[in-house]
Amino acid sequence: MVKKYFFLLAGILSGFLIISAIKRKKSILFMGGLENSISLDNQVKKFKTFNDAPLIVHSHTQIKKLKNNIKNNPNSKVVLFSAGGKFANEIVDLVNNPNQIFVIEPYTCGRNITNKIPKNNIFGGSNCETGNNVAGVFRSDYGGKSHSDSLIEIGKRL
Repeated sequence: MVKKYFFLLAGILSGFLIISAIKRKKSILFMGGLENSISLDNQVKKFKTFNDAPLIVHSHTQIKKLKNNIKNNPNSKVVLFSAGGKFANEIVDLVNNPNQIFVIEPYTCGRNITNKIPKNNIFGGSNCETGNNVAGVFRSDYGGKSHSDSLIEIGKRL
């Protein structure tokens, strides 16, 4: 009789652990942009306005750290903002699925972003300094008001 209750309790506990593991949010790998007009901390705060997923944060100079974190978390979403977007072509083959990569208003004057990343995952602003020459979705489509506010709008969607 005691064994019966023990196995029942163990089964219930296992079920709760499995459900909590499924519901646990994956970390988002976030690479910010230049910090001359908005600090990396403020970029992160804006992104997290409507998104409570845990972030692993990288500055736009930490490409080796980002690559290592992608290798350790190949199923995580990757967000590249502004200057961080220049690394989209470099990391696309490291993730399990290019649909996991989101590029927000990258500086793309004189450069392109690989077509392996879906166009609807590339968000652009008003000129090539904010990715309008490579984007599939524009500020007017997602309600962005400015370059830094695009972080809020895209953060809502992920």
